[in-house]
Amino acid sequence: LEAGDRAGARLAFGRAVELGPRRPEGHNGLGLADLDEVRSSLRAILTLRKLVFSDPEKRAIRHFERALELEPGFHDAAINLADLYIHKGSAESYERAAALLKDRVTAGYRLDDMLCRLGLAFLGLERYGEAENTFLQITARTSNHDIANYRLAQIMVATGRLREATEAYVRATRALADPELKQELAAQI
Repeated sequence: LEAGDRAGARLAFGRAVELGPRRPEGHNGLGLADLDEVRSSLRAILTLRKLVFSDPEKRAIRHFERALELEPGFHDAAINLADLYIHKGSAESYERAAALLKDRVTAGYRLDDMLCRLGLAFLGLERYGEAENTFLQITARTSNHDIANYRLAQIMVATGRLREATEAYVRATRALADPELKQELAAQI
C-alpha cells in the first residue's frame, strides 16, 4: 500500500482476512486501502473543482463585468463581453449579448462593430427580422461592408430569399480582400 500498489495491498489484506478473519490487522489494512482510494478520489475531485472554478471564460466575464462596474461607459469592455457571450453560443448568452449591445448602440461608439455583434446575437437567437434590420443599418452607411452583406446573405438563405441572398453574397465577395474567404463565399453562392 505504501508503494502505491492499492490492488496488490487489497489482495494481500484480503488473504490475511481469509486466513485470520478474527484478527484486526487484515481488516485494518483493507480499511487503509479503501481510505487511500477515498483520498485519491478527493484529490481528483479537488483538482477538477479547481479547473471548473478557475475556468478562464468565467474569469474573463468577471473581469469585463468589473470593468463595466467601475466605468459603465467603457465600451471596449462591453464589446469584449458581448464577443464572449456570442462565442458561448447559447440562447441565454445571445440574449445577454443583445441586451448589452442594445444599450451601447445609442452611444455611437464603434457603431458598426456594435451593430455587427448585435446582429450576430439576433442571428444566433434566430430573430431574423431584427438581425436583418441591424445589418441593414450598417449597409445603409457602407454599402460594400463585407461582414454585414455576408450575414444578410445568411439571413436571406434562412428565410428562403435565395435571389437576394446571392446578390448579398456577391456584394460581400467584392468587398473582401481575403482570397480564401472569397472562395468560400463563391462556393456558398
